[in-house]
Amino acid sequence: MAGFFVWFLAEAAREVDKAQEDPFRTTSKISCGKALTWAHGRLPDKARDQDCEYADWMDDLASGTFRMERAEVDAWIRDSWPAAEPGPSCTDADRCVHVEFVTADGVPAEGYASPTPDDVVQPVALTIEVVHEDGKTSLVRFRAWTS
Repeated sequence: MAGFFVWFLAEAAREVDKAQEDPFRTTSKISCGKALTWAHGRLPDKARDQDCEYADWMDDLASGTFRMERAEVDAWIRDSWPAAEPGPSCTDADRCVHVEFVTADGVPAEGYASPTPDDVVQPVALTIEVVHEDGKTSLVRFRAWTS
């Protein structure tokens, strides 16, 4: 009986931790391909160790991590987001890029289509951080958000 009580308290504590991280339970797992498509890009063909999620409460946010071939990082970023610029706030990354999908006036930036009425809300920006783990592999972290 004591074992059951200890187990019950441990499970209850885990649920409290989850509720504090996401009190309205708005975060869910999503394929990294779908998340990056939403962010006007694509998942690299050889991506692995994918872990992505989507949250929609006050703002929409797609974020995640995956690993890819280090030699393919620059071409992947250039092909997916030609307007990507060096990012301002990536302290632990070997490469950081930032993309604005809308202008200061709220108009879609050049190269990024305006959403149609049937589309879900579109992201306004994307940040990508790349950490070169070794000579062959890079860890990619990304975040795309609506406001």
